[in-house]
Amino acid sequence: MNTAMTHTAPPFRYIVQREKRAGKIHQSFTLKERMNGQYWRIAGRRRVLYNIFLIFRDDVTIFPVQCQEAAAHLIVLRRAAQYAQRFYSALDPQSMKLVQPWGAIAKLADFDSQLTELLLYVVAMLEAMREDQISTRIQMHVMIRELFQEVLISFEDLTSQLGALLEKVQEVRQ
Repeated sequence: MNTAMTHTAPPFRYIVQREKRAGKIHQSFTLKERMNGQYWRIAGRRRVLYNIFLIFRDDVTIFPVQCQEAAAHLIVLRRAAQYAQRFYSALDPQSMKLVQPWGAIAKLADFDSQLTELLLYVVAMLEAMREDQISTRIQMHVMIRELFQEVLISFEDLTSQLGALLEKVQEVRQ
């Protein structure tokens, strides 16, 4: 038997088996479970978001590594919001009638734009730090503080909206 055949066959077979399992797992989740996953993907970032806010609010000096970490966490939260928006926008007509997620879709889009703006300020602050532009750095810090208040309010509003959608589906299913 050819040694190339014996060494290449198992990985390809493994990939096909993994894809089949992934397809089966996705299809077995109910609407409620998928909505629960969307909720926790966003709501699970609450503690991290508040910690980042406290750093920008309370610390006078922000270090580059703090900006980098803040940007990384904000990107994860932004991706979760975008994914949830795509999820709710792509619901089938029957689920769309049941859930009625139009308000949540709008809030997710607004939250995404707020996070994008916040990310731009964090990146601008990081660049100002690297180029030693103190006045720009201070301006960005002040802007981040102000915008973070709005982001936190939107975050709480969004998570309560997503939680209400989840409760609505749980009540209907019972």
